[in-house]
Amino acid sequence: MLLGRLLCVLGMLCVVAGIAGAEQTSEGVEAAWDRIWEHRISPLRIQAVDGAGNPIAGADVRAAMTQHEFRFGTAVNAWFFVQLDEEHPYRKRLRELFNHAVLENAHKWKYWERDSEAADYTVAWLQAHGFTIRGHTMLWQTFRYGVPMPEDVEEALRANDVAGRELVRERVIGHIEAIGSAYQGVIDKWEVVNEVTTEHEVTAVLRPDTLPQEAPELLEWFEAARRAAPDATLYVNDFDILPGEDEEHRAAYERLIEFLLANGAPLGGIGVQSHFYHSDLQRTPEEYWETLERFARFGLPLSITEFDMFGYNWGDSQETREYRQANAFREFLITAFSHPAVTGFTIWGFWDGLHWADEAPLFREDWTPKPALDVYETLVFDSWWTDETGATDAAGQFEVWGFHGDYEVTIERDGFESERVEVVLPQGGAEITVELRYRGPILVPSQSGE
Repeated sequence: MLLGRLLCVLGMLCVVAGIAGAEQTSEGVEAAWDRIWEHRISPLRIQAVDGAGNPIAGADVRAAMTQHEFRFGTAVNAWFFVQLDEEHPYRKRLRELFNHAVLENAHKWKYWERDSEAADYTVAWLQAHGFTIRGHTMLWQTFRYGVPMPEDVEEALRANDVAGRELVRERVIGHIEAIGSAYQGVIDKWEVVNEVTTEHEVTAVLRPDTLPQEAPELLEWFEAARRAAPDATLYVNDFDILPGEDEEHRAAYERLIEFLLANGAPLGGIGVQSHFYHSDLQRTPEEYWETLERFARFGLPLSITEFDMFGYNWGDSQETREYRQANAFREFLITAFSHPAVTGFTIWGFWDGLHWADEAPLFREDWTPKPALDVYETLVFDSWWTDETGATDAAGQFEVWGFHGDYEVTIERDGFESERVEVVLPQGGAEITVELRYRGPILVPSQSGE
């Protein structure tokens, strides 16, 4: 345990040192590291025995993490993705850096209904490469942002007559059932609704006298999603919850969650977008923590769903801008990872060449890395990754404190066949017993050469 803590502290210091001009680590960040030791690490106890169950002392053990339990993800542009070969930097970096993904636009209603081939291909590739996949989104009730609802639905909403309202009701339920069932068993998390408090064109027509967060149709949509995707965790998703000071918006989001839970909707998680579209939206780690606590009180998993940094006030030069963003990223990611309710952190596009605001956190358009890439790699693959070796004691035991996830454990001892086993290390820890098969005595030639 002490070794694990030391490695993580060293990783943190390396991150700070690598950011020129970065602020000194604040008390809020130090507190976050303490929470990481408390919530993200557990013991893996390994027992080596022979065929008779006797302990084997002095066996060499390696416990190497192969997959993190926490979901480190990115948005993926499916239409671009299908055009690439496996060696394109977009695919290579996707494989190297992330274990989770969400399609940026290809699962949105109009586009998926019009042509789902790119979405289906990309989802299949992600699944084949071990990614978990989040569905975004079953319903976004907006005419704006270039991703509107299908034309017939939009026309019916604008007409706002009896026939139009009935068409809308049927089309929404039909779409939720269609897209949910299409990826049953593959997509294990779905955002049923997105940005309800500000984008509610459907409920504004169907329930004009009801708050958008309390429209009865929301309950129907969640039930339809549960029927279509019975094994998926169903989420809501909204913006300006962690960044900035929009208290009214936070309260409105709480009201949506409270309404769904009070009325028995199968809500399973809370999505928290995190678009820092100018630097003034930054808050302290303590304030981020307080807001996470505020939404964790519902007893549901939280997910950082759409993180990026762009806009104004980050600095006058590109170098200053990128280093300030890297430091903001470091504080935010450490704080989010430190909260036990947070299960994932998704960047909303990692490359400038394919970012909705042309300014992604990790790579410039020519694929040269930004300072935030060093922050990300040092935290995720150094500080928060476990790969430890040692030897079993006289009782045949070896213990490592590691981050939660999938591991490959290798045990070797002279005179025995080496063994390699896979094990999951969850919260609370795990214990495994590995039996080594006797291979026979090791014959050492005499000095006389006989």
